[in-house]
Amino acid sequence: MIDADLLDNGTRHPNLAQLKMSAYCKSRGHNVRLLFRNEDLKHLDQFDALIISKVFNFTRLPSQLQRMLPSDVNGLALLNTSIKDGIISLENEKCDAPVIMIGGTGFFETDGGRNLDYEIEHMMPDYSLYDEYVEFMVASGRDRNYFDDYLNYSIGFTTRGCFRKCSFCVNRKYDKAVKHSPVNEFLDSSRPMIYLWDDNVFACFNDWETIFDDLIATNKPFQFRQGLDIRLLTDKHAYKLANCKYHGDFIFAFDHPEDREIVQEKLTLWRKYVKKTTKLYVLCAFDAQDKWDKKTDITPLELNDIEGMFERIHLLMTFGCLPYIMRYQFYKQSQFCELYVQVARWCNQPRFFKKMSFREFCVANQKYHKDSETKCSSYRTLINFEGKYPDMASKYFDLKYEKENVYKSIPSYGRKDTCPCAICKETKVTWDEIVDGTANSKQSVTAFMQGVLDPICFSKELHVECMSDPDDAIDILTKQLLATPLTDIVRMIDELKPEYDISTVPQFSSFDEAVGPMLKCINERECATYTELGSVIDTGIAKTEVAKKKYGENHAKLATLMGLTYIGTKFQASNTKIVSIAPMGKKMLSLSTDEKNKLIYRLILRIPFIQHLIQISRDKQVSLTDVLADIIQSKSTIGRRKTSIFALLDILVESGDSVLCERISNIC
Repeated sequence: MIDADLLDNGTRHPNLAQLKMSAYCKSRGHNVRLLFRNEDLKHLDQFDALIISKVFNFTRLPSQLQRMLPSDVNGLALLNTSIKDGIISLENEKCDAPVIMIGGTGFFETDGGRNLDYEIEHMMPDYSLYDEYVEFMVASGRDRNYFDDYLNYSIGFTTRGCFRKCSFCVNRKYDKAVKHSPVNEFLDSSRPMIYLWDDNVFACFNDWETIFDDLIATNKPFQFRQGLDIRLLTDKHAYKLANCKYHGDFIFAFDHPEDREIVQEKLTLWRKYVKKTTKLYVLCAFDAQDKWDKKTDITPLELNDIEGMFERIHLLMTFGCLPYIMRYQFYKQSQFCELYVQVARWCNQPRFFKKMSFREFCVANQKYHKDSETKCSSYRTLINFEGKYPDMASKYFDLKYEKENVYKSIPSYGRKDTCPCAICKETKVTWDEIVDGTANSKQSVTAFMQGVLDPICFSKELHVECMSDPDDAIDILTKQLLATPLTDIVRMIDELKPEYDISTVPQFSSFDEAVGPMLKCINERECATYTELGSVIDTGIAKTEVAKKKYGENHAKLATLMGLTYIGTKFQASNTKIVSIAPMGKKMLSLSTDEKNKLIYRLILRIPFIQHLIQISRDKQVSLTDVLADIIQSKSTIGRRKTSIFALLDILVESGDSVLCERISNIC
């Protein structure tokens, strides 16, 4: 077996056709080897058959293979034969020289050559084929994680084909997408993940949902490696993807600038369901209409392509998505070759793209350039293009992901991030709706208890689109909370989706300090570090700096879970975490003792872990120790957390609410 792409600088994933052909040959009792060393190629005549696959037309064949293959297309076509027939004939005849069989889009660009025989196409892949290669490379010093695709994935096509027939695509021989293989046909249960090479799974209109259900039923994370067709996205697609074990980033394709309107419509739909990182392939330097004739001045056409590329980048910034620049091979001939290269370097490295504009990226490259007397390629590209086309540079070079992104998630300690403003305004109760009365009391209180309505929205460091005054919004919500019976809140909690983890189980020494002196301290200073808080609320016992910091941290986290403070919304130069008071914390300080106690009961019920206990104690007794043991390993930590949780439950018992007290009596 010869993976030509592997021999020419390597690939990050195995060749699926090779895996299937190897499995077929082994099923008939043949010895199979993958040739990957230079010395292997010196003894090609010792093999009965050489099966060569090539995916890319630019892959260079080793000289030993070039000498054995015909140089003309017709000659190569003769080697594009049935693997099944070739192997069976070898079993019946003795050959003086190796029989050579070839295939793949690298040899036959228009259609990929002959399809694999049915029996081979639908065989379980021989995932062991590349094992020797991987071990050789690891022994040579390469990190084993580099070979993740070879070692940890089941690989296959659940569908084949696409109806679009894009002119840049090598796979245009299909008229539609059809169901191809059931998942269990290529599923290796020992491999933890799955990836798919489907051309356009959404275009398999009648079967895509069944395919997704089959993938979900494996309980393994999966990913489609080709860009999904976002133009076909529906609510069903988005919901299914949002609620499955999807591995890695979601990847769609945004090949054509003229698709801007439909892509914008579909991304709006997508963001209702999914906050996770989403990438879109952005094709550039492709001459779709064969107008880039080098005999004439094509500058306007190339500039249109540059503008189309930046327009798509800008749109994706707006939706909090990441562009991945796909340069078609013509970019090498373009007068803007270096611009394509530098834009790809900027976009295709998210750590740069998310923090820097294109201009800032180029300037940063110059800053780290070894020779301060010369210009690095990035900075040179920037100033050269800007000098010739200042209007276009002015329009696009200073666009910044952080500023343009209207789908920013708001970090929220102890529960899932608060959803971005653009989603919240369409699908959730907003602070504006509380103030203007659009949302009724039950909707407001439920949203607050669930965490989808979060006081952290009013943090000064966050851009929030609600225009309401924070004090007005919290004043109305507080009145609604106090007017809602605890029994009703318990019933609301019963309907909430559980949302907790180890970091949300409170641990503290004095509840009164967290809702009293600590809040006053933060309010007076505007913000404070964990260490400063630990010093202020110290009960008199001498503590080390480390102990003070931990003491302040524990009590600040408790207050944040209740919606009274913010954590980590800004950092000092030393990266010290900062705690700020939330509008709800300010409100707490202004209440009478009776109102304060009533509000405390309701804010304790907002803590995700307390909500979990309320839910599971509805009809049965539960052991707090056992519940904690399911999420915490250390017995000493369980003991400390258990003490804190019982302290909170004791406070809730003081409320006297019969339904709430009945639940607490079931917690042992």
